[in-house]
Amino acid sequence: MPYKATIESTLRNFQYKYIHRIIATNKYLFKCKLSNSSLSDFCSENIETIEHLFWECKHIQPIWNQLTSFLEQQQLNNAKLCALQLAECRGTCSAEEALILMSVAVRG
Repeated sequence: MPYKATIESTLRNFQYKYIHRIIATNKYLFKCKLSNSSLSDFCSENIETIEHLFWECKHIQPIWNQLTSFLEQQQLNNAKLCALQLAECRGTCSAEEALILMSVAVRG
């Protein structure tokens, strides 16, 4: 049976490389003389390290900003939903259920 990479195995492989800091960045490839430059392929302004590639590059920042906005919106929606549920069950739910809803609303 030929080897077949699945999304799960590919993701697991990437996670392992990221955690153990063995992703082949241009900084490393340049050091091994496998790349012409240690600069980022995306911005060509900074040395391509793992930190730069995934966190600092000006081309990755819009992605992180969109993700942050999305998560903040989801948190707000969850808090509103819990507050509405709490208002609807006033007098009909137990104190324990009300406390659970309030804690979820506060945590977002």
